[in-house]
Amino acid sequence: MAEYPALHAPSRPDWSCIACAEPWPCLTRKLQLRELFPDNRSGLVGYLTPYLADANVELGQLSTIEVTERFVGWCGKPLPEIPGRPVDRHPPNLGPTMRRLPR
Repeated sequence: MAEYPALHAPSRPDWSCIACAEPWPCLTRKLQLRELFPDNRSGLVGYLTPYLADANVELGQLSTIEVTERFVGWCGKPLPEIPGRPVDRHPPNLGPTMRRLPR
């Protein structure tokens, strides 16, 4: 796993990152989680689900759809670049058991 200078964890109840003050999960934490759950989107979503449930209650100013998109909507999408880090141009490989459904 890549080295990161600070712990990018949530501050509650506002759900901002304690390291960078961005809405959590911040981009750095998303990249960390992608490294922890390579090629395992269902594991990543499963890891984030308890956070999603708590945030849905604590972030009352956001709709359920907005909270869901923020916490798990990014899991299958490419992430933008952090200066000095490689670009994540592709979502994680979903493997043979996790195929994308046609829209």
